[in-house]
Amino acid sequence: AYRRQRQMCIRDRSLQDAQAQQQAQLEARRSAQAEKSKDAEAGGAEASGLAGPSASPSGSTPGDPQVTRPEFTQEELTASLPPSDVGSRTTLIGDSVALSAAPALLEEMPGIVVDAKVGFQIWDAADKIRAMDREGTLGDVVVLSLGANGTAGRGDWDKIRQAVGPDRLLVVVVPHGPMSWIEDAQRKAVEQAEAHPDQVVLADWEAASTYVPGWSADGVHPRHEGQGIYAQLIRLTVEERLGLR
Repeated sequence: AYRRQRQMCIRDRSLQDAQAQQQAQLEARRSAQAEKSKDAEAGGAEASGLAGPSASPSGSTPGDPQVTRPEFTQEELTASLPPSDVGSRTTLIGDSVALSAAPALLEEMPGIVVDAKVGFQIWDAADKIRAMDREGTLGDVVVLSLGANGTAGRGDWDKIRQAVGPDRLLVVVVPHGPMSWIEDAQRKAVEQAEAHPDQVVLADWEAASTYVPGWSADGVHPRHEGQGIYAQLIRLTVEERLGLR
């Protein structure tokens, strides 16, 4: 009992540290965007050249449209790698699965902004993306890790893609779990990459889950080693799509 309590305390501290880092990353991006806005105003930028509160990303960001569902071996997903540079341009919006893996994500991809919370639903994602865009905290790589709490409704994915925009890469994490709606959520995620290969790439968490050695009692949330696999999957997916591997 003492050992279990100690492990829970360590996990809670790691999550608290990760949440503090997330907030710091958000503030850093807000400050950077505020400085850009000031510079534009000081330079007398013409109104027609302004992109609103969040600067538009470069048009080359979506990467190779041939890469829509990259596959990785267990060795690749568990290899010890130096931190990736893609974190500084990446924003992840997710549910409790992403939240639990936040420490691993921040270690794997320093600079990533993780906005995740328990119970987050797919149908709330478009509003969240637009809000982060307005405040200047949305990167040019947007990762959506949702599906643990429900599947998408009619038009939800259309709204999400429109909110992300054509000049950002949308990384859709294929969800995993024993829930009754999971097959529908997976199917709709896959459809996005098949219909919009120029904008969408899949991070196949369902496939990677076969390498996870341990799960919480619900079969949805990976334990420590699995959180590392989850983070490495997202990192490798982004790098593969952008030609950085």
